[in-house]
Amino acid sequence: MIFSILGADGDRKLLHSEIKEKLIDYNNNILLETSFQRQAQISQLLPDIPQIISKEKNTALMQSISFQEVEMIVMGSPKSKAPSPNGFTFDFYQTCCPFMGKEIYELVEESRQT
Repeated sequence: MIFSILGADGDRKLLHSEIKEKLIDYNNNILLETSFQRQAQISQLLPDIPQIISKEKNTALMQSISFQEVEMIVMGSPKSKAPSPNGFTFDFYQTCCPFMGKEIYELVEESRQT
């Protein structure tokens, strides 16, 4: 729960309506900034975030994947399991793989890159 907020002008805002207004203004300004302007803030925050993935693991995760790797995982997965809450089981993906394999691969590769 937020009880007060310090405005850019240095004044402390205590009223719910003032706090709400300042938070909305702040978030709207963030959305208008270019990513270049955020680098200083990101650099300040990074040391406080614990690294749970080593550089070696990160490098391995960033490696591109092949169509064969995706196909092997899809075809080798249990039919009744679903990779996401959308309800589509691996049985669906295995059935579709012969004619939709390229699209499945592109979806996996796109999600890996974002």
